[in-house]
Amino acid sequence: MAAATTSDWETQEEDARRRQEEEEEEEEEEEVEEEDVVVVGRHFDRQNLWGYISFAWVNPLLAAGKQSPDNITTELVASLKSTADDAQKLVAALERAVDSNDRSLVRGMLTCFRQDMMCQQVWTALESVQRVSMAVLLRELLNAVERGAHERAFVFASLLSLTAFAYCLCHHQTFWFGMRLGHRMRVSGVGLIHRKALRLAPHGFQFGGLTALVANDMQRAEELGMYYQFLWWAPIEACAVLALLALEMGVLPAVVGVGVLLLLAPAQTALSRNIGLYRQRTARLTDLRVKETSEICSGVLPVKMHQFEDCFRERIQSKRSKEEESLRAVTTFRAGNAAVFFAAPLLASFALFTLYMYFGKNDGVLTQARVFYAIALLQLPKLWLANFFLRAGEICSEARASVARINAFLALPEWKVPRPPPADVPDVAARLNGCDFAWTSAGDLQTTSSGGSKTNSTSFKTLGPLRCCLRNIKLDIRQGELLAVVGRVGSGKTSLLSALLGELAPVQGSALETMPQAPPVAAVCHQEPWLKSGTVRENVIFGSACTEFDADQYDLAVSSSALERDLACIPGGDNCMLGERGVNLSGGQKARLALARCVYCPAKLKLLDDPLSALDAVVAKRVFEDCICGAMRECTRVLVTHQRQFLRQCDRIAVLVDGELVALGTYDEVFRQLTAIDEAKMDAGNTTNNGLGVNLADIVGDDGARSGRTSIDVDSIAASMVTSSSEHQQIGTVAADDLIHDEKKRDKLNGTSAMRERDGGLVKEEAASGHTKRAIYVSMISRFGISSFIAVLLALAVGQFVQTGMEVYLSKYARLPAKNQIKHHDSMVMYLALFVASSTAIAVWRSYFYMQRLVSTNTNLHSDMLASVLRAPLYWFHVNPVGRVLNRFTKDLATADEIFPFVSFDCVQCMGFCLCAFILISVAMPLSMPFTFALVRIFLNLRSTFLSSSREVKRGEAVSRSPVYADFAAALKGLSTIRCFGVDDRVHQEFLDTLDCNASWHLAFVGVQRWLGFRLDAICGAVVLLASFISVYLTSTSWGKHMGNTDFIALALSQALTLSGLLQWVTRQSAETENHMTAIERLVEYADHLPTEFVDDESDGSKPIDETTWPAKGCVEFVSVSARYRNELAPCLSDVSLSVPGGCSVGIVGRTGSGKSSLLLSLFHLIHVYDGVIRIDGLTASEVGLRRWRSQLSVIPQEPVIFATSIRLNLDPRLDKSDAQLWDALRAARVDEAVRRSGGLDGTWGESLVKSEDDEGSGSEEGGQQTTDSSKVAVVIDNYGTAPKYSSGQRQLLALARILVSRAKIIALDEPTSNVDRSTDHAVQQALREEALTNSRTVMVVAHRLKTIEKSSLITVMKDGQVQEVGEPLSLIAQGGAYAALVEASKNTAKNTAKNTAQSE
Repeated sequence: MAAATTSDWETQEEDARRRQEEEEEEEEEEEVEEEDVVVVGRHFDRQNLWGYISFAWVNPLLAAGKQSPDNITTELVASLKSTADDAQKLVAALERAVDSNDRSLVRGMLTCFRQDMMCQQVWTALESVQRVSMAVLLRELLNAVERGAHERAFVFASLLSLTAFAYCLCHHQTFWFGMRLGHRMRVSGVGLIHRKALRLAPHGFQFGGLTALVANDMQRAEELGMYYQFLWWAPIEACAVLALLALEMGVLPAVVGVGVLLLLAPAQTALSRNIGLYRQRTARLTDLRVKETSEICSGVLPVKMHQFEDCFRERIQSKRSKEEESLRAVTTFRAGNAAVFFAAPLLASFALFTLYMYFGKNDGVLTQARVFYAIALLQLPKLWLANFFLRAGEICSEARASVARINAFLALPEWKVPRPPPADVPDVAARLNGCDFAWTSAGDLQTTSSGGSKTNSTSFKTLGPLRCCLRNIKLDIRQGELLAVVGRVGSGKTSLLSALLGELAPVQGSALETMPQAPPVAAVCHQEPWLKSGTVRENVIFGSACTEFDADQYDLAVSSSALERDLACIPGGDNCMLGERGVNLSGGQKARLALARCVYCPAKLKLLDDPLSALDAVVAKRVFEDCICGAMRECTRVLVTHQRQFLRQCDRIAVLVDGELVALGTYDEVFRQLTAIDEAKMDAGNTTNNGLGVNLADIVGDDGARSGRTSIDVDSIAASMVTSSSEHQQIGTVAADDLIHDEKKRDKLNGTSAMRERDGGLVKEEAASGHTKRAIYVSMISRFGISSFIAVLLALAVGQFVQTGMEVYLSKYARLPAKNQIKHHDSMVMYLALFVASSTAIAVWRSYFYMQRLVSTNTNLHSDMLASVLRAPLYWFHVNPVGRVLNRFTKDLATADEIFPFVSFDCVQCMGFCLCAFILISVAMPLSMPFTFALVRIFLNLRSTFLSSSREVKRGEAVSRSPVYADFAAALKGLSTIRCFGVDDRVHQEFLDTLDCNASWHLAFVGVQRWLGFRLDAICGAVVLLASFISVYLTSTSWGKHMGNTDFIALALSQALTLSGLLQWVTRQSAETENHMTAIERLVEYADHLPTEFVDDESDGSKPIDETTWPAKGCVEFVSVSARYRNELAPCLSDVSLSVPGGCSVGIVGRTGSGKSSLLLSLFHLIHVYDGVIRIDGLTASEVGLRRWRSQLSVIPQEPVIFATSIRLNLDPRLDKSDAQLWDALRAARVDEAVRRSGGLDGTWGESLVKSEDDEGSGSEEGGQQTTDSSKVAVVIDNYGTAPKYSSGQRQLLALARILVSRAKIIALDEPTSNVDRSTDHAVQQALREEALTNSRTVMVVAHRLKTIEKSSLITVMKDGQVQEVGEPLSLIAQGGAYAALVEASKNTAKNTAKNTAQSE
């Protein structure tokens, strides 16, 4: 009974389990039915043998693409890739291999990928055997047919068919292993460069050149993996062909026939070497063009404001013209290669048959078997020797220079974490022991010469240290103290922080010692904060993202940095996405966000580089008290500041003058030290100068001190800050609409297809789907020229007709009796010579003409792109990262220049071959036509399936490439921040994830190509099978002889063999052409479809204006102006009405986000003014034209951009000002000394000079000084237009000098002296007043310092995008409004500070 009960229980359990399984299966089936378009890809590693051989592992992707292109997703593509191809594994393996091989990239890759290389060699050897075997089997088959040995013929027909199918297998495995090897080499190399860049000593290399290593040099590695083995296998195959021809036709004809090919190979090798040399030159010229393009995109605001578009366009187009000359040389050599590839077998055949008829075996009698056997053998070197071998030589020539560049880069010194101070000084957080520090010039990778001759060796060249920026610095920073660092502009304050971070090279003295050794080294807030693309929270917890989230510390960081109100106003709060470099934040918000990051970071050393300069007085006071002295009170803080009202609250003050530490101590101690130094100088007879060119008292004291003492002028600084009447006023925030938070939002901006999906204020790059639009082809053909296009097509058709005619003539000649052949040898040679000469001439002309025309077409396309980008509105640059724009000008344009011409030409040429082959087979064997039509149908279905997916995969690969470059550039820009926070490993891993995504798309594309090629070659094997057996049948039966043209059977069999490889090649080339058309499509999109500012003066119907008389006064009038940054955002200005009389100055004040900068941007029409009008002397911009309008305006933007070229071109890019005018402007801006130290007007503001070969020796001696033609000099800079060896204040002063030399009637200044000390501010304001009075200019100044605008004719107070009040300063004070409250608050603060100062003394 118990047993029965147990059995029943088990049965019930089993039934329940079965029912549950059935229910789960039904649920899964329902899910599949509901989501029938979702296809889950099978992993590469889970494939069986057939899956590997036939590339069936890409079937899920093809099935998804056939249903809908939208089904091809990143997740699906990533699921197909092998785990062995993960970027992290590849980079780690290569890094170990390189380290174990003396940092040699080549030896490291040989060690890392030797197994892949060995497999590739095996498959290549098997393919070579099968290629030769097919020619031999063709001869035996034709001999058997001619002799009537039908059984023997069927045997060889079977063997020939089997060999064709075996070739299909080996050929695609050979190229799969080669492409996968190249892919692995590129991915691992790019990851290795990124890892090295994160470890690189900052003074060791210029970051701007790294993009070339990643984008260009590592591309050579990918191509090398596909072709390198043909350097030896092609000659081996050529030797086999020579031996077989010698046995068949005699030694002399064989040697001469193959010798023609072998002689052409060295010639093409020389061409390839020249191609490599010109490619190197082209790469250097491309780098110069791209760097300048990058500079424009990064500094587009001053470019548009100063009307520099034409100047920069001319400079970039001149560089493109030089690049075009080099490209024309490259394409000339490549056209020669293409012509030889077509004509070489014809020349070899002519030589072979001519000598055979006169000196060969069998009295020179030809048979069809002998003719087509010889032709088949001569066709073999055509692909490997005349194409792959030469391509391998070209790539190796280029790769050698690339490897030298990369090896030089890998050998550079690395950044070292500062060591901790000795244990016997536990109270010291950081120590500098009498060090000298200097910024060193960034080196560049240049081709060096030996003995006056150019060589291909490439080395790293460093231009040595510059003038020391810090000298004999002895400084102990105590644990927990607040150390303020003060000094004039360019005194070395920022350099001191860089030295503490280990980012500045010590050139003399003891090594740097700082408190922590393990990351994070310190928490740093740079003067220009670096923010990553991501949410606000991700940026705040940036330095501690790997640790558990601390909600309390996070709340403290946000509140103490005065960010809580900003986040409350933003939909999404701290999950709001930020754009690249925080472009959608104001300067004050960036600074506070960086401070919040410092608070959250657990590092005990906080380095703060003037974070308060971007804040108004209320916010600055709150941040100083709550954040710097509150949340950070337990930490060691080094604060660089010009805000002297906070100095008394600091524990100690360090005073820097020209890189020397002249005073250190408490507030009172510093005062006494500086007083003693001044008295010593007065006793020495120098009452104003300390020998270093700076009045020391002016650093921390009052210019108007009457008692003979030096005091800290806190009151003047307090009075100079723009404050609200109460601390309880709202903290400045940016409009919530400036931060786009909805990740799923889709918009179309001005019809641009690529600008739809938003993520953090940026527009996601969206690829077009489906077929390449017909309009793209029409656009390219129209740029190419319709008549030129028709001429090329005719030349291709005539050339193919002549070549086919030669083979038909040979076939008919071979069927003649032996006596007749001997009698007509001379005429035979004459006709062959005519065929060969005609074919060769046509091949040379059509390839040269086509490729040269495409170079011109691409140059025109580049010019249109550049003009279109420069005409794009400002918001377009805000929502499109620099890396994305540069991707069009680099990778896409390189594809159009270097890949598309050859691929498209080869595609059309090969199509002619295939068409002729099918026609000949159909004529010779009508029985094959039904089968041929069936195979063609299968071919078209396969091609359709392939194209439906390959286009999307190629587009996905192109789109996923942009983030690789963008992340790379962003990491380099924020390198100091990344390293000091100790998150370089995480940033590297994030980059590898991005690289992995792009690699997945690339491998998927390679797999899809091989999938198609394998199946098309299988179709060709079927064609060979049909042609072989049908030919035997037609010649073996009397009925069959009437069913076909036996004169063409041998020719048809030869053509069927030619289809093996050619059919899949032409299909792949056609797909490649269409896929590369995506690059053309992206270029045409930028050239023709970008949003534009309103039209230029020449075409907008503007009124004829006399530029000598307009504007006469410079009156500016805003009438009910409302403006917004983008159409989908809320207004930043609402119903603003303001009138500024000509020749007067107006000061604009208000809290952060009140619309001050927006007011100036609307004046320049850089933001959309959707209501109201703006007039200058009674005329609007639409009436005078935008160019002429902006030409009368000049500006210093909130973040000044100095272009990395000569000082002269920075001040006067149009080169229409005299040296005296330039020096007067520099002197007025107080930056003339810095310019003299950097080499004068023709010196550089960037980091180093790179001269092209054409530029060497272009300098001339004038006045004992070397001068350089600025137009021929390009400076290596980073992608953001900054010159690190100069401070932010100095860049601001140079921007000021730029506007002083302009002819603009109206000057707009957006916080022009926020990063300079008070004395410099005073001098600059005096220069501006004199300029305004002398030239009757109208000056509009946005400022935080009331001292800056206290002498303005008018004061405008902005609030919430509206004018709160406007009037003369005294009138506004008398009215008791908002401005009066600001002044009163400043006076009260000044009195309290002065009282405290007197008591301390």
